[in-house]
Amino acid sequence: MMATEYIRHTKEILHQLKAYNEIIDDQVVVEQVLNGLLEAWDNFVRNILSGVKELPDLAELQALMQLEEDRFKRREDS
Repeated sequence: MMATEYIRHTKEILHQLKAYNEIIDDQVVVEQVLNGLLEAWDNFVRNILSGVKELPDLAELQALMQLEEDRFKRREDS
């Protein structure tokens, strides 16, 4: 799954852009991350998008994705 690696890489790119004074809204980045996830993450994305007034920020999304990856690994190990 390794989506948390995807977010980590996204954060690195954001830090590089900020070094060049490029400001990108966190919510735009979260939307792009959610849209860029593989099909295996569809249920996760639906759960995030259903019933929320506001998307999580990037750090919150990373934490949620880490929890989901941990759950997935536990199911694989069972």
